[in-house]
Amino acid sequence: MTLIKRERPLRRDVDTQLEWLLKVLGSGRFASEYARILKDVVGCMRRGEQLYITSYAHSRGRKRTALSYHVHKLVTMGVLKRSGRGYVLRASNFERTMEEIKRDIDRLFEDILRVARELDELLGLPRG
Repeated sequence: MTLIKRERPLRRDVDTQLEWLLKVLGSGRFASEYARILKDVVGCMRRGEQLYITSYAHSRGRKRTALSYHVHKLVTMGVLKRSGRGYVLRASNFERTMEEIKRDIDRLFEDILRVARELDELLGLPRG
């Protein structure tokens, strides 16, 4: 996962804030595409459904492979998860999704610190 420090947006609208969030999570130039997909995922979830790549691609007049690539990137970023044959937000809302990503990052940094301590010991570097 890549985290990129960015100033919080001044505008308080869905598109601006969603794109900011995605850029912070490392979406790069695809932030607006990912934001569109996430809004559609949320729409599906509000109807008690999941996003299915094949039907989604067909409804958008897009190639399945391109949408599949973007959806899988959102899974890799930790925002979406697979649910059966479809996709949903990782948690019930964005706040809980970000809390889960934060827990992942905290666990990763605990592992990083353990390895750093072991490296210091192996290399004979002073502690503290």
